[in-house]
This record gives sequence, structure tokens and C-alpha cells, in this order.
Amino acid sequence: MNNRAQPQRSTVTQSNRRGATHMSFSARLQQILHRHNSTSADGRKVVSFATKALRAQVLRQSFRELRQLGFRLQNPENLKPKHAQALVSSWEGKKLAPATIGNRVSVLRTFCDWINKPGMILPAIAYVSDPAAAKRQVSATQSKAWETNGVDSDQLVDQVMQYDKWVGMQLKVMQTFGLRRKEAVCLRPYLADQVTYLAVSHGTKGGRDRVVPIDSDQKRAIMEEAKRLVGGKKDTPLARPGKNLKQNLRRFNYVVEKFGITKKDLGVTGHGLRHGCLNGLFFDLTGAPAPVEGGRREEVTPEDERLARMKIAEVAGHSRPSVTTAYSGSYRQMQRIRRKEEAKPDGPDESPATPTESESEP
Repeated sequence: MNNRAQPQRSTVTQSNRRGATHMSFSARLQQILHRHNSTSADGRKVVSFATKALRAQVLRQSFRELRQLGFRLQNPENLKPKHAQALVSSWEGKKLAPATIGNRVSVLRTFCDWINKPGMILPAIAYVSDPAAAKRQVSATQSKAWETNGVDSDQLVDQVMQYDKWVGMQLKVMQTFGLRRKEAVCLRPYLADQVTYLAVSHGTKGGRDRVVPIDSDQKRAIMEEAKRLVGGKKDTPLARPGKNLKQNLRRFNYVVEKFGITKKDLGVTGHGLRHGCLNGLFFDLTGAPAPVEGGRREEVTPEDERLARMKIAEVAGHSRPSVTTAYSGSYRQMQRIRRKEEAKPDGPDESPATPTESESEP
């Protein structure tokens, strides 16, 4: 007889089948979320509050939609391929953005890993009738940088500083070092300042640490200003004292909206400061504007572009240089757009473009 203990499945029904029999659908789903939602898909690290909230929202919304589509699941663990097909077909019919569909499918895939059905959920393109419905637009076609859209970033950030010194300083480090909003709020100026570089290790996307050079007088001045604001306390974040991370992020959103830093009002968002910083770095490294800023293929050699994108990816906290097209655009894509504009009967549209913001900030 084999007396070795059998591995225990991580699903809710295996751990407490008798009790689960009498649980409601929502209670079962909540139990699964409670057990698994704090870690990444591979289970190696803790995910952010935003990721947990997004997963829970997508799952609850998806199961509600399945009921509306006529599927009466009694247990969330009974999810099957036909349900995924029905959901994606519904989303495609509603003309949701490819990025939205892709994100939701990704959440369903992670959920199936939790319930011991790995590999059941296929890529989004396997479920759509039109491949274009699942093809994300990765390359930027309109600049999100403030200056490009007619906004004086220095002047506006100074105005915010007068109203709220914490949010103003957060905007300054986003503008200067290309940080994301959460990275700016979580930044520990004293700990991050390593004299010649900024160590970005708190609030990073995917938990990926990185370093950003402090290679100019302006960058040095911004770091000294940030350190003065936190008052000499080495482990103090660049955030309003006495408030938690969630409250500080809400405060950031409130202040930038108050000053019109939205797509609806000024046509730019706080994240546009990161775009401006990285596109500025493209210019510094190549001597020419980024493609999305009007740069042309003939102005930059392929090798110089390759090296520039490698550096930008490193500064931005991405592992793949190809992701940098989300900020700078690509020569090929911008050339296609110019040709289409030139082919119009009335010629190219000279009106300024309003930037669009993807659901998931790169």
C-alpha cells in the first residue's frame, strides 16, 4: 500500500466540499478570491491593491454577464471553454477595445489556474470572429506629452505646487524621471537617491526595480527639493503624512482633475509627463524627435534607434525595448498614417490631435 500523502488541491470544494455545498455562488467566488487573489499568476509575489480590485471586478462582472446570457452556473469552478467563448463574443459584439478584451481574458486565465484548470483559457484571438477585435494597438500614434499638446508643463506643475505641495512634487518627479503615478507617491527620496542614480523600488509595476540616472543639475535639484519636503526622514515616502497609499492616490487624482489635467479638459493626463520625459530621452539619445513627435526614419539609423530604445526601456522599467513604441511610436506606423492623410481628397488634417489614454498605463 502506498502511504504517501496525496497533494491537497487548492480549490475551495476540495478543501471543504461539504460546507461548500450549501454556499451561495457569490460566497464561493469570494472564498476563491480570498485564497488566491493576493499573489501573481505564478504565485511568486504579492500583487498590488489595484490588481486585486481589477481581478475581482472582472470576475464578478463576467459571471453576472454569463447569467444574462442564459448560463446558470451553480459554482464558479464550473467555468468551461463555452463560457469563455460566450463572454468574448459578447464583448466583441459590444465593440469593446482590444486591450479591454485582452485584459479580461487574462483575468479569466488566471482564475482557471486557481481552480486547477490551467490552459483552459486560450488567447483572446481564438474567440473573436474578427482578429482585429483582439489586436491591441501597442504603438502610440498620438503624443501624450504635455508640451506637444500645447500645455506648459513647468508652469502648470508650479501652479499645482502652490495648491498642494505633495501632489506638485509628485508631478515633478514624474516629469523629471519618467515615473508612474504610484511610483511617485511611493518614492522614498532619501533611500532612492544614490547620488548618481535614482533607485526606483517602491510602487513599481510588476515589482520590477530599476535605476534612473541623476545626470543633470536639474535632476539633482529636484531630488534635493523632494528630500527637503519629506523633512529629512529617510524612510518617508513622497506622500501626504497621516494618509495611506489609497488616500494619497485619490488625492493625486482629485488635484490633477481640479487643475484640468484630464483628456476632457486640457487633453493631457498626469501620465503624459512620463511620456514627455521618455520622448525627451529619445531625442537626447538620437538627436531627433521620436516618431510620434514628428521624427522621420531617415533622421535616425536603425542601430541608433535600437540602442535608444534599449536605454528607454531600462529607464521606464520595461524588459522589452519594443514596448517603448507605446511612448515614442514607430516609424512604420507613423508613415502609414501620413500616407493615409496625404491620400485624403482635402489633404492631411492640420488640426491638433487629442491624445488617447489606454486602459493600462505602460
